[in-house]
Amino acid sequence: SDATLTLAPSQGPPETPVTASGAGVPPGAAVSILWFTMEGNRVSGSGFVEVNQTIATGIADAQGRYSIAFVAPYGLGGPAHRVQAVVAGAAVAESSFVLMRDAWITPTEGPEGTLIEVRLVAGGWTQFDNNIAILWDNRFLGFACSFNSQGNISVWVQAVGGVGPHVLGIYPALFWGPSDGPTPWKHPMMNPQDAPTPYAIEEFSFTVTSGAGISRNEGP
Repeated sequence: SDATLTLAPSQGPPETPVTASGAGVPPGAAVSILWFTMEGNRVSGSGFVEVNQTIATGIADAQGRYSIAFVAPYGLGGPAHRVQAVVAGAAVAESSFVLMRDAWITPTEGPEGTLIEVRLVAGGWTQFDNNIAILWDNRFLGFACSFNSQGNISVWVQAVGGVGPHVLGIYPALFWGPSDGPTPWKHPMMNPQDAPTPYAIEEFSFTVTSGAGISRNEGP
């Protein structure tokens, strides 16, 4: 019978424990699990290509069944990653895993001038998944890209404003596209549900506390 491959779960952020299970391979066969992703560059013009790595291995039982655990790696999100079961150098079954974005900020409070690190993992590589726009109290600060850094974004923002809560927003943004007028690319999407790949707007609270501010020139 044809070999099978099932991933449980089939989506999650980096570091999600995953079980690759299947049947229909030769009894006692060595099974390798291959993880596919993209490498390349959208800026230099050099292009991009799909690459793979062996993420886990195991041995099938006497009935040709296998169950192999691995951890979803840090890498590019966006479109689903192909995952293959390989026996004797040949792919015998294929499935897919969606690597989901995860974002956070640190710290979450401090006096005016505190440097806040904005982190996002599993950013994507397509023009729909590559960019995020960052806002502070609903004011656009700028954008960040994730392709060249394999899904990782680290941006530092300086807290400004009066004592009390403030909001740092991470909005979906399009990397590039055709336009005959003012370009909306790399700006926050106010209606992300209309995007080809919808991502939820994420908002994080930062509390400015009393105390001496930190000069922009002196650093943290």
